[in-house]
Amino acid sequence: MKSLKLSVIIAGCLCLGLALGYAKDASAVRNIQIGHAYAAQHPMHFAMEAFAADVKKATNGEIVFEIVPSGVLGGEIELIQQTIGGMLDGSLIGAITMFQGFAPKAAIEDLPFLFTDRLVAHKAIDGGFGTYIAEKVIEPLGLKVVTFVEHGFRQVTNNKRAIAKPEDLAGLKLRVPPLAMRVEAFKLLGANPVPMALPELFTALQQGTVDGQENPLATIESYKFNEVQKFLSLTNHTYTSAPFVFNADTWKSFDEPTQKIILEAAAKAQAMSRDLYAKYEKEALDRIKASGVTITTDVDYDAFAAKVKPVWEAFGKKNGTELFDLVKQAEAQ
Repeated sequence: MKSLKLSVIIAGCLCLGLALGYAKDASAVRNIQIGHAYAAQHPMHFAMEAFAADVKKATNGEIVFEIVPSGVLGGEIELIQQTIGGMLDGSLIGAITMFQGFAPKAAIEDLPFLFTDRLVAHKAIDGGFGTYIAEKVIEPLGLKVVTFVEHGFRQVTNNKRAIAKPEDLAGLKLRVPPLAMRVEAFKLLGANPVPMALPELFTALQQGTVDGQENPLATIESYKFNEVQKFLSLTNHTYTSAPFVFNADTWKSFDEPTQKIILEAAAKAQAMSRDLYAKYEKEALDRIKASGVTITTDVDYDAFAAKVKPVWEAFGKKNGTELFDLVKQAEAQ
């Protein structure tokens, strides 16, 4: 009988120990939300989901990132504000230029035709240009940049006519993000720019509140703008990269091995996003064309660039030309 009682006591202690051990492990799990404004079908979201999976695996499940898409946690300006303020641990912001209300030099990415092609853009982002943006523009706001995810070149769609030269934009009510330089650039091009948050855009296009909009192909298709637009012009007027940022205090709360894991997973996410875009954009054009949209590829880039020179001059006068020089360095590589 004593032996039986002892066995019961030992078994009970073992069960209690296991329970306490499980509770300890469970409490060690850290769940972190990362917000962004793009649809769950967007290539950027796929890259972020892969990032979360890589970190979870590398930390044996101790760090779990929940990627929250579609602006559920707020629009991009709200996401920036929440991440700076620490209400949100991290966010993926669709363009460097979205930070210009907090740091004026971030507007550099809004300059039309800043990058001649995707390769130059990648060299710039991966080199001195990207380092400058991270360390001297974004991080002083109380953030940590872990990578720049691909978002691609922006294109113009509308319901009125094909756009091949600046004159074709005359009078078009064109939705743009609420960014001063983007508004000014399209005014110079003859359009009537209408600042509007992204989540409101589909309804505005559907109801005719605006005639058109400008966004990368992945955004155009994932938000189904091609279902309510008749014309797409491959203007390649602006290249956008998406900063993946953490609140600075959140970043410091990770130990060095965890920071290394996050940086490595973020680098893989960036590479994945670039591969996805290269493949996606070719296929997306075929799908958009099949949906009944007329696509214009013969665009007079020189004529467009000439019209927006005043925007370049104003930026250089206000912010200096150091970032221009860093882009030139990327072009020369």
